[in-house]
Amino acid sequence: MDVISQVNAVVAALRAAGIRADRGNGQALQPTIQSAVAAVSVAHADEQEQKLKVCILAPAEQGGRVCEELAQTTASLLRQQNASCTVGPCQFDGEMGLFVVEILAAWQLFLESQVFVDQQKLPYVTELSAAQTRQMEAFTNGETGESTVVRKAKGWEVTIQELLPVGATAAVEPMEAFTLKVMRKGWVETYPDCYWSSILLQDTQTGILRRRTAVSWSERTVQA
Repeated sequence: MDVISQVNAVVAALRAAGIRADRGNGQALQPTIQSAVAAVSVAHADEQEQKLKVCILAPAEQGGRVCEELAQTTASLLRQQNASCTVGPCQFDGEMGLFVVEILAAWQLFLESQVFVDQQKLPYVTELSAAQTRQMEAFTNGETGESTVVRKAKGWEVTIQELLPVGATAAVEPMEAFTLKVMRKGWVETYPDCYWSSILLQDTQTGILRRRTAVSWSERTVQA
């Protein structure tokens, strides 16, 4: 989803929840504001992240508490849409005559490439990298005490980062060696006989950040 579509989706979701919402920044909407409203605009967008600014604006007669409560409700709805939210303080803008709370909502973008562990698709991949590696083994001469490092088989390390949304169910990890397949635009990479060499988990506002590295000492195949 492109960032403009994300803005439209957020506005639609807020309206569906009974929150008055519109596209644009606070200053553009200020002349028409008669009651509390959420103004949604683009803060930043690149290949890895989309960030929107959601300004909660409330007239002075409604008070700052209404503005703060609506901001918390809005942030909760955005988190349900897998956004990471930062809610600013409630401030009174004397020039506009409005109470204002700014919310920054960020979405991590998933890869267009498709990643499979055996036949199980990983739907929440945000980063992927593959690099060649070598299996190293050290030998020590019992008589001289000298150590020798021998380079053995070449292999591949594939690092996969996923953002598992709140409530998502992670697939059961394979107990034996598995095949990792990456379907990119124009070609397919296959890494047979893989095993996980590391698995790191981190709690975030929007779910579990999982970073895993798969190692394969078999030959990688690439098909167009």
